[in-house]
Amino acid sequence: MKNTQDTIKKEQKRRFKAFVKALEQISSRYGVAIDTIEAAYVLDAPLKITYELDEDSGALASVFIGKETFI
Repeated sequence: MKNTQDTIKKEQKRRFKAFVKALEQISSRYGVAIDTIEAAYVLDAPLKITYELDEDSGALASVFIGKETFI
């Protein structure tokens, strides 16, 4: 079981590094930078993710199946 968890963690790290590299390119292309004080979600596997923008505050929130939300 631990070997499987290690494999998942390595894959998550690999995908996160690739995401950051792509995000740097997208940010530079569009002139949009994103700062965050909370940790990024690195899911066990890729899935559809959308974003909601609060136009008043400029906050950006991810939306995906399985994400816990607090009301």
